[in-house]
Amino acid sequence: MYCYRVAGTVGLLTSYIFGYQDVSALEHAVELGVALQLTNILRDIGEDARRDRIYLPLEEMERFGYCERDLMNNVINQPFCDLVGFEMDRAEEFYQRAQPGISLLSPDCRLAVQLSGTLYHDILDRIRLNNYNVFTRRACVPLQTKLMTASTHWFMQQFEPRMR
Repeated sequence: MYCYRVAGTVGLLTSYIFGYQDVSALEHAVELGVALQLTNILRDIGEDARRDRIYLPLEEMERFGYCERDLMNNVINQPFCDLVGFEMDRAEEFYQRAQPGISLLSPDCRLAVQLSGTLYHDILDRIRLNNYNVFTRRACVPLQTKLMTASTHWFMQQFEPRMR
């Protein structure tokens, strides 16, 4: 519910700005917003803990056997990795469900939305590469990767109209 309210609604609002061809684009926009927000939450676990904030669902922390004290003490153990992995899988599902909506947006806005989704999704891979250490290592996508991804998406978009 939190992710919907803070980011799903942003997806809805921006859909009207970007323009869309089918009302089903709105559902996909919400899903992308939620995926982006979940990624933010996971990336910022350590930063939020230092500010005495927890955005991970407490009931899921309990389910995985990871307590608030462990979070505030930056404990990376199997329960933490299982919890973060579960949340990452959840985000992945939202990214996948959001994907079909990009083609329903105005053509001149698709690249920006596709690129933001891809680069944010890449943050999840960086969390894995950092061995789930979100306490002392900020998961970020290197500039070179961003540039390569942007170039690849732009290039692929050039062929999109001809492929249909």
